[in-house]
Amino acid sequence: MKRLSTKVSVVGLWHLGCVASACLADLGYKVVGVDKNPRRTKDLNAGQPPLFEPGLAELVKKGLDGGRLTFTTDMKSGLKDAGFIYITYDTPVDDKDEVDLSEIMAAAEEMAGLMEKGSVIIVVSQVPVGTCERIKQTILRDNPAADSEIAYVPENLRLGQAIARFKKPDIIVIGTDSKATL
Repeated sequence: MKRLSTKVSVVGLWHLGCVASACLADLGYKVVGVDKNPRRTKDLNAGQPPLFEPGLAELVKKGLDGGRLTFTTDMKSGLKDAGFIYITYDTPVDDKDEVDLSEIMAAAEEMAGLMEKGSVIIVVSQVPVGTCERIKQTILRDNPAADSEIAYVPENLRLGQAIARFKKPDIIVIGTDSKATL
């Protein structure tokens, strides 16, 4: 499979997505964060994350000032030329321990027709077993020509320690059915 650029799109900008976007930009990647909330993306482009995490505002500002980090509500422009697409929604769980995957699946449907051939999808959101296959099948249903791989790298961030945990995790778990994805 032909690999695209090292541009990274991060879809879903709350705690997980903001931390991932800022950290990946700090590691030198060109990152575009995508979220449907126009206020959130406007604030992020002004260097103001939607929630407090020690060091996050400074890291976002550093990425913006360095030209490696931008935020948009436009999925099409956000995914253009992306070699890697991170799905980073904070997944809500109800009082019966049922996970709400509606945002993730809606994003997969929207991404399907906009993805570049050869993009690697990296699901970082905490999701139940089988969700990556559902995402892949949704994309293939809506775009049979999509030649993309998918990996699951479950987040293990902690409030107040998220940046350090992202940059230097204690353990890294990667699930994929393709050696090429690794």
